[in-house]
Amino acid sequence: MVGAFLLFGGRFGIIEAMPGFFQLDILKRLLKPEAGMPLDTAKYILDVHLEEKDHDRMQELGVKANRGTLTPEEDRELQYYLLICDVLSILHAKARLSLKTHNTAA
Repeated sequence: MVGAFLLFGGRFGIIEAMPGFFQLDILKRLLKPEAGMPLDTAKYILDVHLEEKDHDRMQELGVKANRGTLTPEEDRELQYYLLICDVLSILHAKARLSLKTHNTAA
């Protein structure tokens, strides 16, 4: 079962994601968050977010995970959501860094 603890507020955040942080390390190496990104791409990436229905579904799955009542199918679904959130977080970080670098260079 996924040990997911979810924090909700103005934005969705993941305190603890899937067991085994090696997945995130692989993604970081693949996406190279420290490398630059074209300005228009960075702006576009920062506008990419999950839809409200996906946030709602993640909340539902997170509550069930914390209760220990996820089915195997729901567990896989939650793992996919968490992976997508990890990828999106890395892309957002890369985009913010690119915009910051661009603004200080200008």
